[in-house]
Amino acid sequence: MSKEITRRQFLGGVVGMVGEPLLKRLEPWIEKETYLPVPRRKQSYSLSYEAACGGMAAEYFLGENKYETYLLSKIGGHPNPNKGFRGNYNANPDFNCQNYGVYCSPLASALEDLDLFAAPKYNLPYKELAREIIAGHPAVVWMSFSDAPIMYKIDED
Repeated sequence: MSKEITRRQFLGGVVGMVGEPLLKRLEPWIEKETYLPVPRRKQSYSLSYEAACGGMAAEYFLGENKYETYLLSKIGGHPNPNKGFRGNYNANPDFNCQNYGVYCSPLASALEDLDLFAAPKYNLPYKELAREIIAGHPAVVWMSFSDAPIMYKIDED
């Protein structure tokens, strides 16, 4: 049985350490508590947080706790995180970006394989993100610790 959780718990779980800064930016547009019965799951691997969050969103719609590993297999590996998982999702975190993660387009494609509509959005204004949450759509959010654009450069291949 799923437990209803508040937007604070859901978004905090999805965006991890940056949850509180994101919530402060969303509060002007979310006037009431918004409840989404999204299950909260611990990620299975040290760096699989994007797939874990996507798995929680899939479970919200499809009702089974089995999607993190499936999503990892569909995302696959690639040196470019815009095309697949960069590095080893079960490695120790490092700061040289060898074991980095994945961006939204490969995750969205993997979710689409489950017949779920997933739309990668870049530079989405906080007001639009709040509107999606109010409409009952879970969100997996990538953001920096500040509002500065991400400057990580990678090879196009």
